[in-house]
Amino acid sequence: MRTTTITKLGMHGGPLYATWLPVSGLALVGLGIGGKVSRRRRLFGGLALGLLIVLVGLLPACGPGKTTTVTNGTPAGTYTLTLTGTSGTVAHATSFTLVVQ
Repeated sequence: MRTTTITKLGMHGGPLYATWLPVSGLALVGLGIGGKVSRRRRLFGGLALGLLIVLVGLLPACGPGKTTTVTNGTPAGTYTLTLTGTSGTVAHATSFTLVVQ
């Protein structure tokens, strides 16, 4: 019986990409959390925040989705086998065909 296993390739550089997470927080600095803020600046801040939310939402689409199939066991095909049995000085041999699907 052939065994097929689907494995997912490992992600390289994950911790390195995590260092960019604080950059998104720094983008929010200066939006004027408190105090009086001009209408133009508030509009820009809202657009920047919306863009950030959209980009974070798209991040799973950039993940490592590549998979590989690993097949263990005998490759598919037709094999001719010879079985030989001996007892003392008497020996008998027979051939048969094995089909692996």
